[in-house]
Amino acid sequence: MYRYMLSYTSPEAQGFKNGNCEVTLPLPIRTMDDVNTVTKMLKEHFGLSSPLLLGFSRFEDIPPARQAS
Repeated sequence: MYRYMLSYTSPEAQGFKNGNCEVTLPLPIRTMDDVNTVTKMLKEHFGLSSPLLLGFSRFEDIPPARQAS
């Protein structure tokens, strides 16, 4: 699984809505089709009319021995 932090914006009736969230995906984001899939997820999950993915960062997996206590 691949964890990402996403930043997005969407024009809404009340003005622009901006936000960020963490998502877990079964495959890495590599192509525009992947970006379109994530954009669709934002639209459906947050009820956004026309979301635009501004950026994303993949979280690095931390081995169990290095996790903070």
